Amino acid sequence: MPVLNIKRFQQKNACTCGAACAQMILYFLKKGRYNQADLFNEIRAVKARNKDQWLSSPQGITKVLNKHKSPDKKAGNFKLYKDKSGENLTNKITGFISRFKVPCIALVETGDHWIVVNGYHTKSEIRNATMAGGPDQLIDLWYNDPINIDVPNPKLFTQGNIDLHRWLHGYIFNRYRLPGIFKGKCVAICDPLSEDEKDEESEKGEKEPAESNVPSKQPYQSFYMPRKYQPFIQKPLENVIPASGKKIVHPKTVVKYTSHVVKDRGFGQVKFLKKSLYNNYTGKPVLVKQLNRKNGFYYIVPLHNPKTDVCALVMMGAYRCEYRESSFATNPKMKISFKPLNKKDIINVLKEALEKNKIKVNFPISMSKLSVQKQLVWKNCLESHSPFLPFYVVSLGIHKFYIRIDKVVFRKLTTNISGA
Repeated sequence: MPVLNIKRFQQKNACTCGAACAQMILYFLKKGRYNQADLFNEIRAVKARNKDQWLSSPQGITKVLNKHKSPDKKAGNFKLYKDKSGENLTNKITGFISRFKVPCIALVETGDHWIVVNGYHTKSEIRNATMAGGPDQLIDLWYNDPINIDVPNPKLFTQGNIDLHRWLHGYIFNRYRLPGIFKGKCVAICDPLSEDEKDEESEKGEKEPAESNVPSKQPYQSFYMPRKYQPFIQKPLENVIPASGKKIVHPKTVVKYTSHVVKDRGFGQVKFLKKSLYNNYTGKPVLVKQLNRKNGFYYIVPLHNPKTDVCALVMMGAYRCEYRESSFATNPKMKISFKPLNKKDIINVLKEALEKNKIKVNFPISMSKLSVQKQLVWKNCLESHSPFLPFYVVSLGIHKFYIRIDKVVFRKLTTNISGA
């Protein structure tokens, strides 16, 4: 399935991901360029159950899309789908994309964030693929995230890719935190057929979209760390290895295996990524601890082009070295500003934020008494829905500051807000 090339619109603030997704869909359908703030206000105005617990409710997004897509009510309406099974909903999403060539909107990250799904790959579509499974086995999905992973460069457009296993078990699965009728459900908004197309399909005797092969009852098969890399398992590191004693994969292993994944997944075969990924090489991995998960460590691995600019970021598991997801710069002339900070940089960022009143505190701060946690951390929150935007933690007694890797400072991390 070719990846649908849609124009990406970034969310203007931390609350407008739903409006940004609606903006992308409407532009793709050639309905014009809508103002994101106006769409957000329209979504908020729609009456919905548990409305106060949503920033962008599923009902609100669906109604606004239908309002602007088809004012004459002749075309088919977008429909809201909810299912306890992530496999079933993924089949609906990929089926609609395959047959009707229209992207879908999905609720991800335990119900905190909206993204646009614009394609997928099966094993048969990737040359020389070595992954397990038959030719129709769904391998990964492609998505556009309205979050900008490079805040200093607002003109950068990125394309996301996510492994099927992570999609089903760590991304679209919303557990039980969603309010009301969506509790424990996976949620998506898809575009059905128009009335004319429905008549044509009825004559053919085909009513349901074609489904891709998502394994529902059999265990997911994937490829993990090759045996020849196992000697690189590193010794336990102080304050890094979790209490269970699991060993974290050595960065040298991650570098080699990331190169293998990029080649094996056929990322360079995607039409609008060929130039960006031409002659890329793997950079130094950065270890991150996921705060809301036990033993939740992962690596962020940058890919560099021949000019040493970062052209992509790849997320790899820290224990089994499995591929999870990635984000690619679609314009070969643009670069991703991914650069870890040292202690001096972190202190200077905090000092500047205090001097310019970007954050407010009601207690005295002595820079000499600040303690900087060397380990980067991340959890899904209003301040960062992307695992490629982790935080440094700065402590002063009982007080904490969170400094995102792009040098933005926060006093706390906000969670439990749906559809942000």
